[in-house]
Amino acid sequence: MPATSHRRSASAEIVSDPAVMCGMPIIRGTRVLAAVVAAEVAAGRSDEEILGDYPAIDSVGIRAAVDYMRRHPGAGQG
Repeated sequence: MPATSHRRSASAEIVSDPAVMCGMPIIRGTRVLAAVVAAEVAAGRSDEEILGDYPAIDSVGIRAAVDYMRRHPGAGQG
């Protein structure tokens, strides 16, 4: 089995569900908005600082949020 088979795909980490956070993009399995995490990265906060504030996510979720918001500018702006 390839070594990458156990890695989570960053593109699969961001989901939208109308029943959760009004359908705004969130990090899978949480109620953490992708836009909020991406804004914190843009503001210069470190992964460690963000993970301290959002213990339900991990560094894959942070990278996924940044990537998602780069590909979908304006998504999750309510």
